[in-house]
Amino acid sequence: MAPVKHPIIKGLILSLFFISYHSHADTRLWLSDTRTDGNIGGRAGADAFCNGDANNPGIPASTTRAFLSVDAADEIRDMPANYNIPTNETIFQVDGTTQITVNFAALLDAGTTPLTNIIGGATSPYTGSAGDGSLSIFNCAGWTDNTGGTGQAGSSNETNQFYLTGSASACDTGFPIPIYCISYVNPNMPQVTVTPTTLTTVESGIPVTYEIALNQAPSAGETVTINIASNDVTEGTVAPASLMFSNANWNTPQTVTVTPGASDVVNDGDVGYEISNTVTSVGGTTNFAGVLASNVAVTNQNIDGVDTLTIQPSSGAGLFIDEGSFVDVTVSIVGFTPGPIDVFFVPISTVSTEITLSTPIVILNSGNGFSSTFRITAVADAVVDADTAFTVVTGATGGQAPLTGFNPVDIVGIAVNTDVAVEEQACTAIKTSKGTVFPLCF
Repeated sequence: MAPVKHPIIKGLILSLFFISYHSHADTRLWLSDTRTDGNIGGRAGADAFCNGDANNPGIPASTTRAFLSVDAADEIRDMPANYNIPTNETIFQVDGTTQITVNFAALLDAGTTPLTNIIGGATSPYTGSAGDGSLSIFNCAGWTDNTGGTGQAGSSNETNQFYLTGSASACDTGFPIPIYCISYVNPNMPQVTVTPTTLTTVESGIPVTYEIALNQAPSAGETVTINIASNDVTEGTVAPASLMFSNANWNTPQTVTVTPGASDVVNDGDVGYEISNTVTSVGGTTNFAGVLASNVAVTNQNIDGVDTLTIQPSSGAGLFIDEGSFVDVTVSIVGFTPGPIDVFFVPISTVSTEITLSTPIVILNSGNGFSSTFRITAVADAVVDADTAFTVVTGATGGQAPLTGFNPVDIVGIAVNTDVAVEEQACTAIKTSKGTVFPLCF
């Protein structure tokens, strides 16, 4: 009898939220602010040039290299193999949001399929490359000579292969020009990931949290410590003051709690401050020594001397919602006491298909004490997919003065996948001597 397919549970996959900690993708191609002649010091000097440049985006846990062809063994097209540049990630401009092209291979195929956007302004950076990323004969002796000759350059405002080949410049000191640099997260390098990196709190309001994780185990005997500090403890304090990771707990994200400062009877406006997450490492081979972790930017909403609305929570790890679970969000009026017949309306909406809202509009009136709760539920879709960020947009408040037109903060979170993988297993129907049929699966 022919085998039949029988689905079985292969086993729980770790939540893709956890996987997201391990794939901090961020690749940016950008123009140096500083200009140079043809003697940049070869590969090592050119990489140092980019690392020290004012335009370096400073991506945490990243590597920055010169986007140059240097010699036959070190061409632009060799850079993924030589330097672990990811090949399957989107390439962005220096801002980290504007897409240049879909992946590294597309950078080398711009003559056929143009880039989505230019790399930078109208200038001619050295490249030493042909349009396919191979070495040009015009490379200022591997970027070690400024006494004569010509260096192949590109045109940074082109979207075809001319971004690599559209110009040329003398190697000598009279004609300094910029170079391209590429910053990327090497997936094989130790990383410390902070999620999220932006929070909103309310004076005297509820604490919010964020999470810190490692992407790989520390070396044997190594202890990684994250020292955590607020630069304005009047607006927000943190706990604990440090987190420790070792081989025993490295694969479990740890939580930092941010407690907003108390109401201070002063209308000081909404105040922004930063929480630093400083990485140190001792023991073993100190693989995590020198690794950078993102700071967290926090805005503490003022409630003193002002008529306003608060939304709690509006950010943080408390809004990382597992499929099928929910979080309740409270909308409240503070700063004044409305009249008994006053009614206020706060519209809420989302374009995300990963969550549902319990209501499209929050109504605040004397019956609920001008404070009302709505629910965000993560959809249980039985699909193994990625964790998905969502935003709940709050519209302009309707009702009486002084809140008419007031636009509260939006709510941001992540719908966390909890589905399991299912593997099809081949089974054969076996018939016993008594005629009983049962599946034998393998």
